[in-house]
Amino acid sequence: MRQHQACFLVFLALTAAGCSGPLGPFAGGKLSGESAPYPTSWHDAVSAEQVQLETYGTDGAPHSVNIWCVVHFDRLFFTTSLVRGEENPEKRVWVRNALTNTDARVRVGDHIYRGSLRKVLDDNLESGVKRAFVLKYDHEKDERTEDAWVFELTKKQACQAQGRGDHDLGWRDRATQQNQSKPEVINVCAAVPSVRSASSFRARSSEGMDGK
Repeated sequence: MRQHQACFLVFLALTAAGCSGPLGPFAGGKLSGESAPYPTSWHDAVSAEQVQLETYGTDGAPHSVNIWCVVHFDRLFFTTSLVRGEENPEKRVWVRNALTNTDARVRVGDHIYRGSLRKVLDDNLESGVKRAFVLKYDHEKDERTEDAWVFELTKKQACQAQGRGDHDLGWRDRATQQNQSKPEVINVCAAVPSVRSASSFRARSSEGMDGK
């Protein structure tokens, strides 16, 4: 009880101080950081214990969470919670946002990248990404893993950045979500970080794996 009260007081204090990003399991607003072009490689995210993901509600308001990520074949993926919190993916705010507006930003270190967040529909790709998550975070595969949803942040096409509002770019992505990549040979070793052991990831970041 005391721990919950302490966390709540810290949350209120930071909110009052104007903290905009997420704090641990608590969601935040607009991310701060240096905007950067969409990267040609997600090398910096390979060893990241967690990153910050920003999505947008139907009213355009930014919603950010701390979340685990994995780099698979140099593509950046996220998953709904494998460890704690709401098990139904659609009850998570960031998931509902992504399903209605694919515009999103992710902060890796001090840099923020904008892209399109789409749910992975290809079964083979989804399975490979989930195995990469299990390896990276030393998580035992269970029923929760099977039910989790996987999302990928992709680069926006040039035509998507013209003629629409800043947060109204999801319409074109939703129309092409069925155009998933074909099944590919899975090389989960490419997604396992070499900087730190898998056990250290889980020990240090289980609290911030997937915010609401």
